[in-house]
Amino acid sequence: MLTLTIGWLCAINTSCPFKIFTRKSQMIRCDVKIKLNVRGSILMSVGTSFRDVMVKRYDKGALIAIGCNQWGDTGKGAIVDRFMFIADICVRAGGADNCGHTNESNGVKYVTHMIPSGIIFDSQGKVSIIARGVAFNPLTARLELEKFAETGVTSKNLKISFRAKLILPHHILLDMLSESRVNKVAKIGTTGRGVGPVFQDHVARTGLTVMDLLNPENMRTKLRRILRDKIAFLKTIDRDLVIQILQHDRLENGLFYHPEHILDVDAIVKRYYEHGEFFRRNICDAEAYLRSRLGEDTIVFEGAQGALLDIDEGSYPFVTSSRCTIAGLAQGAGLSENDITEALCTVKAYVTRVGEGSFPTEIGGYNAVNEYRELISLNIVSGSLLEQMNSDKEVVQGGAIGMMGNEVGATTGRPRRVGWLDLPALRRAIQINGPKIVITKLDVLTGIKNLPICVSYCYEGPDNPAIPLVYGQEIDVMIPEDEILKYCRPIYEHMDGWEEDITGIRSLHDLPDNARNYLNVIEEYADAEIVMIGVGPDREQTFFA
Repeated sequence: MLTLTIGWLCAINTSCPFKIFTRKSQMIRCDVKIKLNVRGSILMSVGTSFRDVMVKRYDKGALIAIGCNQWGDTGKGAIVDRFMFIADICVRAGGADNCGHTNESNGVKYVTHMIPSGIIFDSQGKVSIIARGVAFNPLTARLELEKFAETGVTSKNLKISFRAKLILPHHILLDMLSESRVNKVAKIGTTGRGVGPVFQDHVARTGLTVMDLLNPENMRTKLRRILRDKIAFLKTIDRDLVIQILQHDRLENGLFYHPEHILDVDAIVKRYYEHGEFFRRNICDAEAYLRSRLGEDTIVFEGAQGALLDIDEGSYPFVTSSRCTIAGLAQGAGLSENDITEALCTVKAYVTRVGEGSFPTEIGGYNAVNEYRELISLNIVSGSLLEQMNSDKEVVQGGAIGMMGNEVGATTGRPRRVGWLDLPALRRAIQINGPKIVITKLDVLTGIKNLPICVSYCYEGPDNPAIPLVYGQEIDVMIPEDEILKYCRPIYEHMDGWEEDITGIRSLHDLPDNARNYLNVIEEYADAEIVMIGVGPDREQTFFA
């Protein structure tokens, strides 16, 4: 028997038919439409706005961290954008301009790489912070702000930590060289934006910080010292290749090239001091400011990449160089994980990955989207996109799902690799980041008749006594080491899909039965709690579960 105490419903006309659902199944029918979460507490009545639910759910002074429980590209920026309805401060505390966050409202698309997504709300007095855990590229940040200014977006409340790591030309040059033909065998799949080298310098205690932008003489002295060995190495590399990379627009089209020393220290100092002057009013002790606002302002943390790309927790070595977990976000902002009120992590209804590394549930192989495009151009594949999403040829199916989901990297422009939902990977991420998740892009799966979900792996590699692990062993939780992951064959359970258009739906109980079943399997098999659901890119297409 289900007992409800609903004092605030006493005035509602109970003659209207309605249903009550739990997350697991439809339970009872009564007279007013109410939705329950898995614990039976009331979250929303029909007609209650998204903003109203947020105000009721989160107390003033809450600190909400938005992370990702996959390999990134799951819509963190869009969820951060939703939380800016109630937030006073938006914080980027990790990553660099190697990730792109896309927000869309009323048909207008906003893409940020370096600047927090909350910048769109600057004119409302909301603060955006780039904290010390970020590797800061001043050129990228400046170009973004200038572009935003053209559309009327201000940046007067932007704060940049003086301790943020500073990406310099040699970092970008070395990163791009590492992905060139010089190091093809050991290719990791980086974005070539200097992130790995800047964190290497940081750990080696030779890195510069944003504070150095304001002191050109200090910067010159430090650069001459730290570039000595790096220039000696660069002189051993094919000079034509080095010159070619230095002509890239990320390196300002050859501005920093010196015919004798390869890198022109004076040119770097001059240009970076110009950047420092541009950001002078924004540079401050951002961590001290943030600590002073704890418990007073509502704060949202904007994660970068995803838990499976975290330098320590991800599928090593095909990971990024920074911390991408909820704990990493707190650390990158100079706070404790205990300061976080709620951690929410985005989970795409399927899975994508950019770059190298094993991908057990991948559909059609590493280059499926490009191969699919070629088949289309040669008229080898026909039919509608929806028909192609149901193709028995994996390259066609994977490519079509990627096209339907617009799976192209906002930073790299590279087509993303596409795969079915991977519950062992999700279980691993939940162990790290906690059970509360946001399902995004559920609408992309509409029309697929057979939906496989990976519920476990079968290990088909050499025996590994260190774990221990033997051939044929079933794995329920991902072991995030590529030397193991590449031998993992997915074990699928298959579900019936749905055909109904769900992009206009705004509540869990209105989803088709098969869509709700799909969400139930995620919750039950991964021990997750779905808090929000996204059925499209626009702000209004996200709702609480």
